[in-house]
Amino acid sequence: MKYFQNYEDLHSFHQKLKQYKCPHCNILGYLILHGFLYGYSDITNNHGFIRGRRFFCSNRYSNRGCGKTFSLLKSCLIRKMTFTAKTVWAFISNLYSGLNIFHSFFILNIPASVSTPYRLFVKLKQHQFKIREQLLKIQPPPEDNALKEPFILTIKHLKEVFGDATQCPITAFQHTFQTSII
Repeated sequence: MKYFQNYEDLHSFHQKLKQYKCPHCNILGYLILHGFLYGYSDITNNHGFIRGRRFFCSNRYSNRGCGKTFSLLKSCLIRKMTFTAKTVWAFISNLYSGLNIFHSFFILNIPASVSTPYRLFVKLKQHQFKIREQLLKIQPPPEDNALKEPFILTIKHLKEVFGDATQCPITAFQHTFQTSII
């Protein structure tokens, strides 16, 4: 899964589509548009929310493609989740400021079950090694002997690397490294 920042990026990718290799079979010239990637979002609860675009490696009409699809997702969204990057960043920022897991999520006024913030926190903690590995490519971790919790240090490292961005740090992370934060 790859990420695009805005529709201009997506349009330029679409214009050069025949110049890209399929990520599955590495054959050049058989990619075609396959439709939209629909789903839910915490912003809109309707199913018609467009999350990205799908592409198809054509094996029709004697083409040599593999017949598999891949997607380009908006970098402000998180793969396989209904939460936007801004929502997850607000949750993480609330945790960083010292609130507990439950209150960090529910002050955001997003309808969800009681177990949702705990499941989200576990997913983030499980993927913090991947986050830190990517962040180390740009900048060394912050030196803070007062903080003993590794997850809080990961948040601080993410803030230091992408805190000056005009967008959400999670969006910047996903667009820069072309990988999901979770």
